[in-house]
Order: sequence, then structure tokens, then C-alpha cells
Amino acid sequence: MSHLRLEKYTILQILPAEGWYAKYKQDDETSEYVKIMCFALVEFLHEGQKIKTVEPMDYDPCEGSDLCINISNFQGIEYLPQISD
Repeated sequence: MSHLRLEKYTILQILPAEGWYAKYKQDDETSEYVKIMCFALVEFLHEGQKIKTVEPMDYDPCEGSDLCINISNFQGIEYLPQISD
């Protein structure tokens, strides 16, 4: 699966992501679910046009925060309110 990678973007607003999880494919083909830090309204340039979109963000203690779409094994998001932290 190929992903759009946003190298340069501006975060305009963040929104809570209570109950939302990012799904990541692991090396052994299993899936891991990680709580999304927040949703971000981001703006970026694409072929000279300003584009705005809402994207989930994740946090890694070693790497910091980033848009989930910038993480190579990201597969999507799921709403899982029954999972408690």
C-alpha cells in the first residue's frame, strides 16, 4: 500500500480523538492498534494549491509526534470506544 507522505505541513487546529485507534501492520503480518493522540486539521501545498485535510496523529517517545499517514506501516483508523487505557 502506498501512502501520501506530507513532509511539509502546517497544523491549523487539533481535535480530541477519544476512542480512535490507528491500525499498524507488523512484520509478522499481525495488526497492532495504537491510541491516536489527536486529529489535526493540516494545510499543505500540492501542485501549487493549498489543501486542507483532517489527519490522525500518533506519538512515539523516540520519534515524537507525526501524522499517521507518514508512518509506513499505517493501515487506517478504527473507532474502538470499548477499549480502555
